[in-house]
Amino acid sequence: MAQLERYIACVTLVLAGISCAASRKDYHPHLCSGFFIEPQPQNPCGYLCYTYEGIYQGILSDGARCRPPPFFGRSGRCYRGECIVQRPKIRQCDDVYRGSGYAPSCRYRCVDPYGQLVIRPYQPGTACLNLNRKKRPVGAAGVCKAGECIEYDDLEVRSRWVVENVFQYKYHRCLAKKHVTNKYLWDCHHYCRRNKAWYFGVYEDGSRCLNPDTRAPGFCCH
Repeated sequence: MAQLERYIACVTLVLAGISCAASRKDYHPHLCSGFFIEPQPQNPCGYLCYTYEGIYQGILSDGARCRPPPFFGRSGRCYRGECIVQRPKIRQCDDVYRGSGYAPSCRYRCVDPYGQLVIRPYQPGTACLNLNRKKRPVGAAGVCKAGECIEYDDLEVRSRWVVENVFQYKYHRCLAKKHVTNKYLWDCHHYCRRNKAWYFGVYEDGSRCLNPDTRAPGFCCH
């Protein structure tokens, strides 16, 4: 009976080791010379090691990556057996949008000279695009003004500079689009997402549209 129990325990250890080794996606630095069972959410810096001499618990080396509970999607680093969450990097306040494509918001978080986390507006004239709650474009692209994204055709003063700034070549990454309905377009531009950033494209020449000023019927033309 004792031999049977030892045989079952041995098979269990082997299967556990194989399953854990197969499911392991990240490398964890450890000192286990047997079957390594990776950290669990309740103990993100601890692991179990199964050997023929017994079972023992170890801790990952300092600096090893870990994922603390309750939000197991976050990342941190182990230090003396504890998982220390990495703080997000907060930029300094310079009011310059440094992302790609249109700014999805005209406000951003930054750290002021006194070390306080504040919300500031991007500098006026920053090309932007309003998004709804589903992160889909609403209206046309525009420029930031006092922390709000004003569509280019809603600005009180529209100049050639505004249009050239909003529709710069670097923002033109969407393919030409065909207008397939009989309805008039309110804008000859459309928007698409590329690598998590928003850009614009144009509807094909001849697409039916309304003039942005008079709303008179017309056709899109490059």
